[in-house]
Amino acid sequence: MGKLFSAPEMGEYARGKMVAPLGIESCELLSLDPQLTQALVWVTTSPPTEATKSHVGVLLLLVKKKGIWHIADLKKFTATGRDSGVEARATGYHGAGIDLISPPVTITEFQGGRGFSCEISATYNISDRKLVRRDLE
Repeated sequence: MGKLFSAPEMGEYARGKMVAPLGIESCELLSLDPQLTQALVWVTTSPPTEATKSHVGVLLLLVKKKGIWHIADLKKFTATGRDSGVEARATGYHGAGIDLISPPVTITEFQGGRGFSCEISATYNISDRKLVRRDLE
């Protein structure tokens, strides 16, 4: 799994070399369906790259088959720079007249720093046991 959470080195001498993290920074359950058969989990880490900060977030769709949890799909997000970061949040909730079995999740990457920062966001839903990006139409 180290390869999944690795980030590329941005330095002059080892540019492009993948750097594995020393461990998991956080792991958060974003959504669990009422039948306890699928879950959305957000895992973050910060690989020790030398040239600049790096953050990796992985959105995992877990499904339960025959009592065992498996990774059905995943999406990886990498942000680099002094002010970099990655975050996930459930953007729809149970209630409010709508029964959402799996609420949409919005992922935000914070890239760069030193006057050249930007935020990039995307929202994902679950469809047929796959993570599907929701784009503007």
